[in-house]
Amino acid sequence: MAQQPAACAPDAGEGAVIPSHLVKLAAFLVEYAAKELGSRNGGPPRMPDLPELRKILDAAVAAASGRPSVTMEAPSRALLTTSQAAALMDISARRVRHHAAAGRIRAERHGRDWLIDPDSARDYRGRERTAA
Repeated sequence: MAQQPAACAPDAGEGAVIPSHLVKLAAFLVEYAAKELGSRNGGPPRMPDLPELRKILDAAVAAASGRPSVTMEAPSRALLTTSQAAALMDISARRVRHHAAAGRIRAERHGRDWLIDPDSARDYRGRERTAA
């Protein structure tokens, strides 16, 4: 009897299919690798796609074990680095980090780096232009 695929990426044509008998192993290896990298580097790894991968694997583990599948939210869009946001906002990268730390723009801190929400960066630029 053939093994049924347990997980695949939400978009057709993208990603990989994991056979149901390997789902638990894949989930374990991802968690183990993240913990090892975190312990060696002094914090969690800076991998923006890691939470999405964890959700996909959690849903696959649930499906493989017969539990109800977890509803997954839509994948998050790409975030900007401070340099990319600075170019978009027409300010320095240092100023972008300052605004992120102050909460003036939506951003996530990953270790010592900030990842900036592109809509927030565009909104900031629009606010600055109308204020001038």
